[in-house]
Amino acid sequence: RLSFVMLSSLTRTTARTVAALTPVALQTASRVLLLNSRLSSTMSRKITPLSDRVLVERLKPEAKTVSGILLPEQAVGKVNEGKVLAVGPGGRKSDGTVIPMSVKKGDKVLLPEYGGMTVKIDDQELVIFHEDDILGILE
Repeated sequence: RLSFVMLSSLTRTTARTVAALTPVALQTASRVLLLNSRLSSTMSRKITPLSDRVLVERLKPEAKTVSGILLPEQAVGKVNEGKVLAVGPGGRKSDGTVIPMSVKKGDKVLLPEYGGMTVKIDDQELVIFHEDDILGILE
């Protein structure tokens, strides 16, 4: 059953090649394909910020004007808006109580032009800010 499932997802050329294999080689090939699919599905990472930190993805700048003119990268600049991807549990007071976060996952926020710590995760550039550095929540 395993080899049938894996063969159904292969291209025609690969299926012809696999059909020429012996049953033992076919079973080994299907196990390798299954292992590769499991590895690729576990490659994406999940990050939870600590304390009062917020993980933000900066929005991409518009490269085209309303009238349809394409702008070069240098003329576009950075966008000061972003989407919150993850939020830490919150800061702590001196007595140990947790200060709740004012932003939540999915919020669209106004960011400062400079600041934050840039991290690259799975070929995606994200920025980690302290909650105090975020200028506001956009409605």
